[in-house]
Amino acid sequence: MKTTFTRFWKTFCYTIMPFGLCNALGTFQCLMNKVFNPFLGLFMRVFIDDIEVYSDRTFHLTKLELVFQCLDGSKETSSLEKTTIGFLERRMVGHIVSKNGVATDPKKLDKISKLPFPTTKKALWSFLGMVGYYWRFIHMFAAKARPLTRFLREDAPTPMEDEVSRWAFE
Repeated sequence: MKTTFTRFWKTFCYTIMPFGLCNALGTFQCLMNKVFNPFLGLFMRVFIDDIEVYSDRTFHLTKLELVFQCLDGSKETSSLEKTTIGFLERRMVGHIVSKNGVATDPKKLDKISKLPFPTTKKALWSFLGMVGYYWRFIHMFAAKARPLTRFLREDAPTPMEDEVSRWAFE
C-alpha cells in the first residue's frame, strides 16, 4: 500500500482515504462498485459518493433497506445531512435525474453556451473538456470533436469560430 510506512517497531497506515492520494477517486469508485455490485443497473447508480436508488413507490422502501444493509455490511457510512429520499426530480453531478431517466442540466448548458470563443489552445482544451462531459447527449460527438482536436497540435492555427458554433445538444 502506498500510504503505509514502518518506523522503528510500529507500522503506520491510514484507516481512511487521505486527501491528495493519486487515483483516490478511482479507488473509491471501485470500492463503491464492489459494495453495490448486485444492485447496479437494476435499481441503483453510484457516482463516487452519490448513490441513486430508483423504483416505483411499492418497492422503494424494500430497495432502500437493501442498500442500507449493504452499507452496514461493508462498514461504509452515509451522511444523513446529505441524504434526500423520495424526490421525483433532482440535480445530480451536472445532470437532471427523474422518472424519465438522465438528462442534461439546462443551467450547465446555459453556462457552456455563454463561454467566450476559445482563442488559445488552453481555452480549447477547457471547452472540449466541458462539452466532452455531455458527450452522450451530443449527436455525433466524435465527428464534431475531430476538427477541433486538430487545432491542439503544435503546428496548428487557432480554431475557427464556425467550428465551435456547430455544437448542439439533444
